Amino acid sequence: MDEVRAARLAFREQRMKQRSAPPSSDGGRTMRKPIRTEIVPDWLNMDYSKPEDDDFDVEEARRELEERLKKYKTNPDG
Repeated sequence: MDEVRAARLAFREQRMKQRSAPPSSDGGRTMRKPIRTEIVPDWLNMDYSKPEDDDFDVEEARRELEERLKKYKTNPDG
């Protein structure tokens, strides 16, 4: 029984020395997790609250499309 207690005590002392010792620089195993970097799409950071200033006239585009449609209705062959 004394041998078992001595072995346990020796094991505990060995563990305490390992924990208190600085990590070795000879390539010892380290249990560090890699730092995760997440890649996010560009559109995630875009600000949609501001309307873009463009010169697109909806009414003019509608008139042009109606004219095209009239041409196709009058000439169904193309």
